[in-house]
Amino acid sequence: MSDPSPFELPAPQYRYDDEDIRHAISSARWAMAAQATLYLALSVLIWVLVTSLDDADGLGGVLALASLDAVLAVAVAVCAVLLGRRRPAVWWTTFGIELGFGLILLVGGLVTLLSAGSGGGAAPVGLFLWLLLAQAVLRPLQRPEVKAAFGLRVKDAEWQRAARRKRR
Repeated sequence: MSDPSPFELPAPQYRYDDEDIRHAISSARWAMAAQATLYLALSVLIWVLVTSLDDADGLGGVLALASLDAVLAVAVAVCAVLLGRRRPAVWWTTFGIELGFGLILLVGGLVTLLSAGSGGGAAPVGLFLWLLLAQAVLRPLQRPEVKAAFGLRVKDAEWQRAARRKRR
């Protein structure tokens, strides 16, 4: 017996409205729009602040992180637009971008902690903000009916948990 292809969806025992899926995608889109706007504004602010300094030597790494953050913010905006097509590549790209933001936050936090003379108070705020935005983006996309709509494999246990949640 051969394994099913990743694009063969298991037959769900409980049907979901397309409205549930559209609502989840819509809430993920709103969170992605907020995330892209916030991170793009933050990147521009960092660029303006660093380039306005008289002594900007040694801050090339900060500018590189701000540039990478801006690129990821634009990629989030593109993924938000493409979410309605329900392609697996868009789902995986969104997931990867969220991990990319997490890595940028870790590197930025290390730079903040290791740089001399700076207060490290901004790192925990950034961590909480990233966790809040990442959860707002990824949580709706992790629902089994949404994963199935994107053509991803869904385990039977996930369907059963979702069905119990739906009945409540």
